[in-house]
This record gives sequence, C-alpha cells and structure tokens, in this order.
Amino acid sequence: MVVRPAYVLGPGDVHGSSASILLAFARRRIPAYVEGGASFCDVRDVADGHVAALERGRAGEAYVLAGHNLAMSEMIRRACAVAGVPPPRRVPVPLALAFAAAQELAARAAGRRPRTSRGLVRASALYTFASSAKAERELGYRVRPFEEMVRDTYRWALATGRLRPDTPELSALAS
Repeated sequence: MVVRPAYVLGPGDVHGSSASILLAFARRRIPAYVEGGASFCDVRDVADGHVAALERGRAGEAYVLAGHNLAMSEMIRRACAVAGVPPPRRVPVPLALAFAAAQELAARAAGRRPRTSRGLVRASALYTFASSAKAERELGYRVRPFEEMVRDTYRWALATGRLRPDTPELSALAS
C-alpha cells in the first residue's frame, strides 16, 4: 500500500521545510510569486491518514492524502490575512524566469547558491491539485479548515520563538 500526501503544512515542523513558506509570508520575506496551485493539507491530518491506512487500508492500493486545492494567489491571500500582513505581488512567469536566470548567473559568478532558480519558477507555476476522495471514503480521512491549519502553524511558531508577534493578528494568536 502507498500513501501519498499532498503539500503538507502545519505546526511542529522543526526542520522548516513546509512551514517555512507560511512563516516567510508572515515575515514579509517573499516579495513576489507566480500563479500556480497546489493541494494543501495539515500534517496532523496526514498523520491520522497514515494510521488509518495501516489500520484499514487495502494491500496494493494507493491513497492520496490531499487537502485544499487552492491557487497560490488564494492560499497567499488567506495565509497573509491570518498573519495581518499584505500579500506579496504576483508577477508573470516570463518576468520571474528572467529574474531567476539573472540570479543564477550572479550566484554562479559569486560562487554561491541562487536565491531562486528557473526550475523553481517553473515548478511554482504548475497546478498540482489532487483529490483525497478515495482516502476519505475508505479510510475516513478528513481535512481540517485551511485557516485553522495556518493559525495553528503561526501559534506554534510564535510559541517556539520562530516568529515574532509583530502584527495585531499575530499578537492575538500569541496570547
């Protein structure tokens, strides 16, 4: 049996791999983005889905643990609203590709890693929506509301010192 989570977010990400995007929005560290889309799910729902797959999954089956299929503009708007910060600007893919190419050249000349790459821009412009209907039906998989996932991630980051409460919205989450 195979369990395939979508784009996992949520509290407790001590390595910063998935929560980092939400924290970067709250810190206003992402100046721009390209439109694309993904299925965003909570790590706690994914953990429950893995347990349910072990208990009720069928051998030879694959279960997609998806979440909220959102365009990046919608995901960013909603995540930034929870943090009380303005969303970054959306830029056209060709402009982002040109910027990334310049970043790659400058980084190569300086002997360092680029801040972005053309590959990352291309990947970000994809729509990777998914359905967890089979996991919901066969495993009882459930997806919590998107804003709850974002709020809980910010609360965790505030409680662990990974994020400062520098907006009224974040201050409210910290108390």
